[in-house]
Amino acid sequence: MASGEFLAWNGEQTECVWSNDKGCSCSWEGVFCKFDSSKQTWRVAHIKMGNRKLGGYIPPRLGELQGLETLDLAYNRLQGSLPKELSALENLKTVYLHNNQHLQGPLPHVFSELHNLGDMNLSGNSFTGSLPPQWTSLSKLSALDLSHNQLTGTLTPQWSQLTALERLKLDNNLLIGTLPVEWTRMVSGTHQKLELNVYDNMLLGPVPDSFDEVTAWVKVNFYPQEGQIRFDPSKAGKGPLSPGALRGLAQHSRLVIWLSSLAALLVLSACWMVFVRRMKRSARRRRFLQNSDSLTS
Repeated sequence: MASGEFLAWNGEQTECVWSNDKGCSCSWEGVFCKFDSSKQTWRVAHIKMGNRKLGGYIPPRLGELQGLETLDLAYNRLQGSLPKELSALENLKTVYLHNNQHLQGPLPHVFSELHNLGDMNLSGNSFTGSLPPQWTSLSKLSALDLSHNQLTGTLTPQWSQLTALERLKLDNNLLIGTLPVEWTRMVSGTHQKLELNVYDNMLLGPVPDSFDEVTAWVKVNFYPQEGQIRFDPSKAGKGPLSPGALRGLAQHSRLVIWLSSLAALLVLSACWMVFVRRMKRSARRRRFLQNSDSLTS
């Protein structure tokens, strides 16, 4: 995808074809316009070009589309980093860039300026780095999917200010640490439902006790990482685990670790005993040989 394809996509140059059935349609497939009464002109409002086998990079000049509300380029073959210029899209409400696989680099902290953003899906890519604490200013963000990337660091306590969230997916990354106690504030004041997926990371339990107070509103999916004790939901009913059950799993995991350490200690003790026995046997043999020599002489 070359940047030159987007040069005519600013508000003043957009061509609009009006029909009574469909309203205004732009002269490009997958691009939709909207009339800007303040400037008395048509502007590009929606780019819906998902699953088009598009390749290349996301052009920074998309940041010039001041009327853009939807950017959907999901299920393509895009690569490179997210242009910081997109932060200038003050009317942007929806961003779908998931399942491009090769989009990479850190999550731009300047996206904190997208104050009208309500839904962003960046899953199924190769983004790295930590969760930007600056994103706490996204007060209208209701759905955020960052799953299936390579994100590292800890869960940002400052994200407790994202009180409009109804769905937060951070699973299948490389995140470490524990679930922040502060995150209960996401729902404690609003009492709205929140689905929180943090499984398949490297997070440690137990889930903080404070989550017991918000279980009516928060569904926490917090299954252990591969290689640890994995909970099988089919054997214990449907639905996500409660914080109490998760604490039980964490205690079970700690017991397994303790038993494994004890087994390793027993193996080392056995090896030491074998070594001592061999040393004693060797000493006795040397004394026997010395006594035999003295007798023959």
